[in-house]
Amino acid sequence: MNLYEQGYLNLLLNHLPLAEDLLEKSLVYAGKSEDLIAQACSHRGLGELYAIQLKNEKALSHFKASQALFVEADDSVGAAEIVAKIEQLEQLEKI
Repeated sequence: MNLYEQGYLNLLLNHLPLAEDLLEKSLVYAGKSEDLIAQACSHRGLGELYAIQLKNEKALSHFKASQALFVEADDSVGAAEIVAKIEQLEQLEKI
């Protein structure tokens, strides 16, 4: 199991400090690999983590980075999913 998967699993299990550590590490290694999808997924995971913690500015930053990477990788499905997450977060900020 890779760092992203471990981080995301811990996110789902609500082990947020461990999830953050693993997702941050996954982003570092994804960046070294030049794998755009891996980078996009790591940013998405961190965006979801920070959204859960109501750290909306950090969440938006990671979601926007994720969207840009999905677009660069020609993954329109991944990019569209992130657009939806960004819109949801922006709607919540208006409440």
